[in-house]
Amino acid sequence: MNLFKLGVIFTLILNISAISSLFAQNNYGFEWIKPYQTYYKFPVIKDAVYKIDSLTLAQNGINVQKLNPQKLSLFKNGKEQLIYCAGESDGIFNSTDYIQFFGQKNTGELDKELYTSDTEQAHVYSSLFTDTAWYFLCINADTSTHNPLRYTVSTDTSFSAFTP
Repeated sequence: MNLFKLGVIFTLILNISAISSLFAQNNYGFEWIKPYQTYYKFPVIKDAVYKIDSLTLAQNGINVQKLNPQKLSLFKNGKEQLIYCAGESDGIFNSTDYIQFFGQKNTGELDKELYTSDTEQAHVYSSLFTDTAWYFLCINADTSTHNPLRYTVSTDTSFSAFTP
């Protein structure tokens, strides 16, 4: 076999292995996005408890009469967040129902990918680019495969068991 044929075979093997390694990397950070679900994007600029009522949802084009609050979930940076949905037990988003969650402004969490080590990052509590975090309210099409995260309400009025 001549040197030219060996070079072609070697180049072909390298190309095939390079292409197969590209397809093996399937974690891009957008796996939480499902094309059959509807998402509504909104900004959060400070750490606070936020409340989204039916009027706000209706003003932003959401048909609240057909909205099942049990199918709602909230995402930030690709991670689902805990929410509280008042009045979700009946499966109807009434005029008195609302969504409540603890929203946090953008930090340097995503900036750490820009540095070779954690010690080189200027500030972990502030982003170099923006203080605005983007949250995505998701209306799940199928809750049989996914149970949205919820805060559990607990009412405890027996304080006598605790030491002052």
